[in-house]
Amino acid sequence: MSIQPPKPMRTGEYPSSRAILALIFGILGLMSMGLFAIPAWILGKAERQAIESGASPDSGRGMAEAGYILGIIGVVLLSIAILFVLGWVAFIVYMVSHG
Repeated sequence: MSIQPPKPMRTGEYPSSRAILALIFGILGLMSMGLFAIPAWILGKAERQAIESGASPDSGRGMAEAGYILGIIGVVLLSIAILFVLGWVAFIVYMVSHG
């Protein structure tokens, strides 16, 4: 019984660095309450357009889509947080001035 050498990895297209960055920024955007969400949204959208036009490999489509969607979710959460903080500050100012 002899030991077989490992099979070589399949070669193929790798996702572009913009697709990977869009996904990373999307995840960081959710973790940081939107700080990286806007770049994720922009990178994801640009990479989706590049994939559609054939300028980027199709293998990054999932990462670009995920980064795009996570960017949108992060921006929505950031907007809700900003509105909450502004409402809280307005409530405090109202209570202090009428207290």
